[in-house]
Amino acid sequence: MSYPTDDTSPAMPALVGIGDAARALGVSRTTVQKMVDSGALQAVRTAGGHRRILRQSLESHLNARMPTRRLHEGRRLQVLVAEDNMLMRQTFEQRLSRMGLPLELHFSVDAVDALLQIERRRPHVIITDLRMEPFDGFHLLRILRDQPAFASQWVLVISAMSAEEIEERGGLPGSVAVYAKPPQWDRIRGFLEACCLRELGTVASHGALRVQMPDGEGTAAVSEF
Repeated sequence: MSYPTDDTSPAMPALVGIGDAARALGVSRTTVQKMVDSGALQAVRTAGGHRRILRQSLESHLNARMPTRRLHEGRRLQVLVAEDNMLMRQTFEQRLSRMGLPLELHFSVDAVDALLQIERRRPHVIITDLRMEPFDGFHLLRILRDQPAFASQWVLVISAMSAEEIEERGGLPGSVAVYAKPPQWDRIRGFLEACCLRELGTVASHGALRVQMPDGEGTAAVSEF
C-alpha cells in the first residue's frame, strides 16, 4: 500500500505515532499497522520512512468504536505527577500546562503522598519518578499493582535509571511505560494525547487548564487556551 508523504508544510494534519495510536486504541503496534494496511486508519510516511497516523482518522475511529467515551464539556484527563524534587515539579507544571491538552494536573512529593492522592482522586494517568525519598517509585508501583484499579490506570515512569538498574531492583509491571530522564517532552505529549483519545475521545482543550500544586507551592495560575 502506498502512503502520502509528510511534506512538513504548515497545513499538514496533526500526526500520531504508531505506538501512541496503539495506546489510544488499546491494541498492539502490529494491529495498528494492519489497520493502516487495510485502510481502517489513514496514515502518511515521514521523510525518514516512518508511518504516522492522521489524528483526525484516529479520533473518528475511536468515537465510532467508543461513543460513550466522547468528551463531556468540561471533562479533563486527571494526571498525577509524583516527583520529590520541587524544581522538577515546577518544570512539569510549566511544560504540561503549555501542551494545550484537556488536563487537570495534581502533584505529590513522594510515594506516600501519591498513594493518598490516588485513593482520593482516582487519576487516569500517573507519572512518577523511581528515586524518591522516603518511599520511592518502586514501592508505589508494587502497592498499586495489587489494587484492582491499577489495571485501568495509565502509568508513565520517567527516570534516569538504566534498564539494568531497574531490573536489579525487581523490575516494573509490564503495563508501565518507561521514558528516560531528562524528560523528552514530545514523547510525553504523545503519551498524554493517547491517554486523552482513549479516555476522553479527543485532545481538544476546553477553556482553562486546572493545576493543583503541593501545599506551600501554591496553585499555578490558570492558563487559557
